[in-house]
Amino acid sequence: MNKGSNLPQETLRRGGATVGYMVDIEEEEFLFISYFRSYCDGYESRIKLQDVFISNLGVEEGYATLDALDSFCELIHKKGRRQLIRHDVSCECIGADENCLCQLVFSACEDNLEDAKLIGTLITDAYLAEEITMLARKIGMSIRGYVKSRKPAKNIANSWITEFFQVN
Repeated sequence: MNKGSNLPQETLRRGGATVGYMVDIEEEEFLFISYFRSYCDGYESRIKLQDVFISNLGVEEGYATLDALDSFCELIHKKGRRQLIRHDVSCECIGADENCLCQLVFSACEDNLEDAKLIGTLITDAYLAEEITMLARKIGMSIRGYVKSRKPAKNIANSWITEFFQVN
């Protein structure tokens, strides 16, 4: 989880509470949580993430997705109701806050925009809900497009986990 935080223990406990495990979720959810963690992990991780996006999505789509992720994280960080808790990049657990963001992203992808906006209002102020939802939709649609374009590896369960950690 986030280290060196000045948040009360109760907030850390709730936002960082384990609600699942990375090996048990769909590839697109795994990728979003991994990208979110990497983005929040600092400058060097962002540079690696930029390379991953450009490699996987192409230059134009890669930069557009990185810009959307940048704006998404900036809104959450600067305008969020509270600091969201994330687990370390290599952590096998999924925290409650990370799961909430994942639900926002993929609700927006599935055109459940009202549900996504509702989640957005829980994270930030209501006037930002539509903006955060559209950013989440962009991120999710890029991830979903990449996942659908890949040829799955045969006889290797959760091969994307190995692929992601080879990059990081």
